[in-house]
Formats: sequence, C-alpha cells, structure tokens
Amino acid sequence: MKSNIGSRKTYFGPVTFTHIILLISLTIIWSSSFVVIKIGVESLSPITLTTLRLTVGFLALAFISIIKNISWPITAKLLSSCFWSALFGCSLPFFLISWGETKIESGIAAILMSIMPLITLFLSHFFTKGDRLTIQKIIGIALGFAGIIILVGPGAMTEIGNQLSYQCAIASAAACYAVNIIIMRNMDQPSILSRSTIILGLATLQLAPFSIFVDPISITTLDPVGLTAILYLGLLPTALAMLLFFKLVSVREPSFVSYVNYILPVFGLGWGAIILDETFSLNAIICLCLILAGMLVANLSTGGNQNSR
Repeated sequence: MKSNIGSRKTYFGPVTFTHIILLISLTIIWSSSFVVIKIGVESLSPITLTTLRLTVGFLALAFISIIKNISWPITAKLLSSCFWSALFGCSLPFFLISWGETKIESGIAAILMSIMPLITLFLSHFFTKGDRLTIQKIIGIALGFAGIIILVGPGAMTEIGNQLSYQCAIASAAACYAVNIIIMRNMDQPSILSRSTIILGLATLQLAPFSIFVDPISITTLDPVGLTAILYLGLLPTALAMLLFFKLVSVREPSFVSYVNYILPVFGLGWGAIILDETFSLNAIICLCLILAGMLVANLSTGGNQNSR
C-alpha cells in the first residue's frame, strides 16, 4: 500500500461486521475443541490425538485443493514461512498445552494463555505495518485481561509460580501463537487454501515421528468415540479453523486477531453449559462484557487515526 510520508492513513480500515463474524466463528469452532479433546484423550494419548487430528485436517484440505485444482506457487521463502508457522502455530503449542495441562488447572491455563494478546501487541508494533502500539490498544488488552481474571477468580493468581515448569509450557504456547500470527500476516500470499494445506502437512510431519516413538498404536486401538473425536477435531477446529484464521489474519491486524484468546474461555464455558449442563455464571457474562469493551476501546483509532508505516 502506498503511503505519503507524514500523512495519517488507515492501513487495515475500520472493523466491519464481517470481521466480527469471522472472529466469533473462529472462537466458537476452537472453543468446542476443548470438550472434544477431553473425550478423545480417553482413548488416545494427547500427542497421538494431535497428530491424527492434524493428519485428518491436512487430508481434508489436500482433497479440496485437488478438487478445486488450485495453483501451487511454491517457493523456498513460502516453504520456510509455512514450516515456521506449522511449528509455532500447530505442533509445538499443541504439545506444550497438552503437557502443561496434565498438572495445572484450566483457570491457570486461561490466565497464562491470555498473555498472548499482549505479546502479539508488542511484536506487531515492530513487524506489522499499520498495527502500532497505542494507548487505546494497551487499555483494550488490559480490559480483556481483567475479564479473564474475573472469569477464573482472583484467587487463581495466587497459584502462579506453582508447578512452574508446566506453567511455563502454557505461557510458551501463548508466545508461540503470538509469533505465528506475525508469521502468517507477513508470509507470501498464494491462495489461503494452498497455504493452509502446506502448513497442516508440515505440522503433521513435525509431530508424526514423536507420536510413533512415544506412543506407537495400531488402527485397532481406535474405538468409535475416539475416531469421531479425531474426525471432528481434524475437520472443524483444524481444517476449517485454519481457513478462517488465515482469512481473518489477511484482513485484520494481529492485535485484533489475538482477542480470540480472550474470548475462548468464555465460549468454552458456553459449550460446557450446552453439552455438560454446567452453569454459565455471572462472572462469565461480566468477563465477556469487559472483553467486548476492550475490543471497542482498542479499535477506536482504526477509523482514521492509525498510522501506516
């Protein structure tokens, strides 16, 4: 995009209804995976479940790519970007979260994962055009973080520091997701379908050797429930979510996309209320209101006050 030196120009433009729908759709799909993962790990180890989930997602997108006869303008630069996106966006954080949550509670995990928008905000300031660090965005991120604290309860903060290595794993996964948004935003721009297919294929290859070594299984160990979980996770929270995520990253700044991490815990409680008959508490409603308020404040400047670099 051309820009005049010294002029003030919006790079991403104002947030539209379509952007909000993309963000909410992505959050709904990803949040549903928590319930399904709990079902899947009853039959399979986390690393095997993750590998098979990635495999199904890759095969689904590869099949669609063949049917649509999409072009594959593969370059060394694109492959490098896709490799790092697969590592930081799929294989590494999936493993870190699975390992970390074997010892820490979900409330602590929600707090630790919620540092991702803050990390994204700072990285995006230096590596993404048009997503500068502003007071509005800092306030918006702070409101979202406050919502997470209210959701899980202030008492959960006292647990920070216990099981330190496992907590560091969750925090590292959050950092991985932040890095991945920047990578995806700045990679070459062939079709979203081709990029998504390559990333899921590389992520599968990255995890498969570890899965075979750590937990070798045969197809006979898959019961119908486990198989259903794998198919659901592979087709929706992996394949479809990857396409939606790429679309959102292509039209909005990373700091906006990172709000997914704030909304996920709220929608996770919503799935619990629908499927497991759990109570959707007042805290969850307050949390959601704070997150939405934070998004509004953070994007007040996008109507024309954002500097393009």
